[in-house]
Amino acid sequence: MKTRLIVYSILYYCLVPAVFFGVLLLVSALLNATKAHNDLGAIAAAAYAFVFFAAPVIDAVMMRFSPLRFCVDPFAAAEIPLFLYLAMIVNQLKEADGVRAAFFLVNRKLADDGGMGFLFLAGLFLFGALVSFSLKRKRGQSIAYRIIEGPSGKRPAEPGLPG
Repeated sequence: MKTRLIVYSILYYCLVPAVFFGVLLLVSALLNATKAHNDLGAIAAAAYAFVFFAAPVIDAVMMRFSPLRFCVDPFAAAEIPLFLYLAMIVNQLKEADGVRAAFFLVNRKLADDGGMGFLFLAGLFLFGALVSFSLKRKRGQSIAYRIIEGPSGKRPAEPGLPG
C-alpha cells in the first residue's frame, strides 16, 4: 500500500503542472483553430478567461486529489504559480542574454504596477492552499486515498503506526 501511495504522489505532483500546461495549449490551439490568433481582442479575452477562470478552476479541481496528509497541501498549491513563473522565465530567454537576465526581466515585469504580478501569483498560491483544505485527507479518507485504496478497499497505514 505504501508503494501505491508513493507512485500516486509522484504522478499527482507531476500531473498538476501537466494539466495546467495542457489547458494552456488547448486555449492556444483554440485561438489558432478559430483564426483568432491575429485578433488582439480575442487574445486578450482568452488570456483573461485563462487567468481569471481556467487557472483557478484547474487549481480547485486538482487540489481535491492531493495525497499529502496535512489539512492543507502547500506543495500542490505552489505548483501552478511556480509553473507560471518558470514559464515566464523560459519565455523571456528568447529576448534575454541568459537565465540571470531573463530572471531579472521577469521580476521587473511582475513588479510593475505596484507588484500586481507578484500579488497575482501569491493570490493564486493562497487560493490553491484554501481549496486544498481537507480534514478528510488528514484522516486518510479523501478522494486521493479512495483512489489509492483501489477496488481492494485497503487503507494506507496511519503515519507512525506499523503496517
